[in-house]
Amino acid sequence: QDFDMGNGPIAETGMIVVVHLIGWLDDNGAKGSKFISTYDRGKPVSYNLGTDKVMEAWSQAIPVMKTGGKRRLWVPSKLGYGEKGVVQIVPPNADLVFDVELLEVR
Repeated sequence: QDFDMGNGPIAETGMIVVVHLIGWLDDNGAKGSKFISTYDRGKPVSYNLGTDKVMEAWSQAIPVMKTGGKRRLWVPSKLGYGEKGVVQIVPPNADLVFDVELLEVR
């Protein structure tokens, strides 16, 4: 779900993307317990789109976003952390909800 389409350069595979994000456990299609927020940390994350080891959902949802865009992602477990989860943070087989803001591409 797009909240803001953005109006800057488009994110493409191979670019470094800089994003702010908030992640929640999915609670029957709604936001449940928050498990991460780069806003709370005061520092966005960056990664090489399409080549860094990130969850599959990120590889599918960020390409073609425009810089300045804001998007909500509903992530099924198989495109998230899967059967392993993240110890003491995300349980195994958890579906997730993310709000993502694309700040910069380079």
